[in-house]
Amino acid sequence: MSYLFSNTAYGLTIPLIPLFVVMFLKSGVVWDGIVYSLASAASVPALLFWGNLSDSIKKRKIFVIIGFLGAGIALIPIFLVHTLGVYILFLIVAQVVGMASVPVSNLLIFESTQQSQWPNVMATFNMIASTGTVLGLAIGAVMVVLYGSGVDSVIPLFYLVAGAIYILAVISAMIILKEPSRNINRAKLGPFYSLRVIERVRYFPSSVIHIISDRKMKALNKLSPPLRHYIYASSFLMFGFQLFILAFPVYVIQNVGGTTEDIFYLYLINAIFSTLTFRFAGNYIRLKGGKKTLTMSLASRFITFGAAAFLPYIVMQSTQALMVSMIIYAVVGAFWGFISIGQISFVSDNAQPKQRGRAVGYYNSFFGFGQIGGSFISGVISEYVGYSADFAVSSLIVLAGTVLILRYYPHIRIITSDPDSVASTDSL
Repeated sequence: MSYLFSNTAYGLTIPLIPLFVVMFLKSGVVWDGIVYSLASAASVPALLFWGNLSDSIKKRKIFVIIGFLGAGIALIPIFLVHTLGVYILFLIVAQVVGMASVPVSNLLIFESTQQSQWPNVMATFNMIASTGTVLGLAIGAVMVVLYGSGVDSVIPLFYLVAGAIYILAVISAMIILKEPSRNINRAKLGPFYSLRVIERVRYFPSSVIHIISDRKMKALNKLSPPLRHYIYASSFLMFGFQLFILAFPVYVIQNVGGTTEDIFYLYLINAIFSTLTFRFAGNYIRLKGGKKTLTMSLASRFITFGAAAFLPYIVMQSTQALMVSMIIYAVVGAFWGFISIGQISFVSDNAQPKQRGRAVGYYNSFFGFGQIGGSFISGVISEYVGYSADFAVSSLIVLAGTVLILRYYPHIRIITSDPDSVASTDSL
């Protein structure tokens, strides 16, 4: 129940950065990119800090409470914010403190149940978390409809509501959650890893099992060269994804005439399609293999991103342009599960058994690095060169990243693991 509330709060905030920066503060896409980049940059070291701290003192529940409470307290004052600098400050605080709950969520479940129950318990947890995320977006869409034409002036109110939901998550955690009676070392959870059901524009996963401490970053060279290069290529791909994912909603606002209601629907449709196709993606990978799956899904992004680059030059009515934009973002969401499962399961399956947890930890870290760089560069390209150029560059990077990714398949064995039995799922 606690994570249902927390994911609902997060779901409500997903569309708010572009809406707050562009619609409420009347700033441009370059500042939208800067906000996302700074928020993600703050999250990566925060994840490492909270994860290593929780492991050193061997406590879990207190970090869940700190994360939920910190995020709620930091988001509520945004209701009164009218300047970009103060907004960024509160958002970074919410990211840094909110990350406290991320590295302990899965461990709390593992340490509270028998190993034979882990797959079923995690499946239930994942369903609840995913439901909460979509529910948060749906609540936001309903709020927009209720406020009508004046909603742009009350966008900060959404942060107040999200903060209140986080407080409900705190209360629920204090009442329901119990401190586990045993502790499990992350290093012994190598076959388990977190999956991202829905693509997050900023680095704020709801759960991460494997993290890398600063002193272990040098151990990256101990991985096989093909696997190490694969992780680099995955980060490069994430950089390309971010160029499109960040800028497209702002493009819809500025070039298509999208309203606050339209942006909530845009994110909601993306989340729904991602969730609906995720189970099918796992089955498809087991049947067809990782190479064919990644080729198909990455090709879809190359085509979709490339097609979006021509949208500014096609004369359409605003309603038609909005519908095309919705379809594009839905397609992007529908193929995300194939990429998410294919990449991380490849990393886990092709690392040595004793290095699996470390390899996944590197993948998670470099994933965040790609988001940080992509967010900033996307805003700059879109602002000073144009959205068409940004989408075209993202498409070309996906093409180049796909070539790099597939280059290492002849050197490493094909994916054989079952995502349902070894993976825990990050809801968004």
